[in-house]
Amino acid sequence: MSYGLLYLGNSGVGKTWLVNLTLGKEAFRAAYESSSVTKTTEYVDVTVTYSRGPVMTRLFNIPGLIENNQEAIEHNKVEIQKAFVQRPVSVVVFVLSVTGGRIRDEDMVAFEALNKSYRLKPDSLCIVVNQLNKKKRTPDYERETKLRIESLTGIPSLPIAFINEVDDDDVAGRQDALATLLQVIETRLPAQHEKHHDIQLQLDQIKKAKEEVKAKQEEFDRMKAAMEAEAAKKLA
Repeated sequence: MSYGLLYLGNSGVGKTWLVNLTLGKEAFRAAYESSSVTKTTEYVDVTVTYSRGPVMTRLFNIPGLIENNQEAIEHNKVEIQKAFVQRPVSVVVFVLSVTGGRIRDEDMVAFEALNKSYRLKPDSLCIVVNQLNKKKRTPDYERETKLRIESLTGIPSLPIAFINEVDDDDVAGRQDALATLLQVIETRLPAQHEKHHDIQLQLDQIKKAKEEVKAKQEEFDRMKAAMEAEAAKKLA
């Protein structure tokens, strides 16, 4: 039996685009819309070609987790579980998006809820920071963002793929994005994932959870500023 490749995250982070990129074709509908496009869990069995060779994989296109009403959130929890039931042995790709280059608080809320429920295995987990503006990325952006994500997740040495926004007609850009994505995914080992409890995420709790993540991000910023100030003193 093939193992699963599960792209998880919130709506609007570009999961379906990444799935289609992995497949090399527009198998699933992706669109720039105000509401989520993917409503149900879909999949296709495919051979993914890595540098080590081809691997039979069930590739899932899964709805995002956080929505603006509880009924939709509950529906998405069920759809996410469908993928884990079909392929409990899987590699999980958690997809983040950014606002002005900064990791969105709601994406970390979703990650924490999923991680608590399924206890994602670090060796089978990787992160994608998607839809980046290539022109605005600073030389230290990847290093600093990696440290930020490790601080927020509490998981050290997480492999992270940084994917730029790519126009539909930019063939070279798509090829570069795919190479970056697969280079990270192929370092992961498929592992058994079990749901230890239901995903704990209620609409009325999301605001508080986002505030907690925001506080963690601000603490990271303070620590970073202090370390930079200390380094500047030593150079003075």
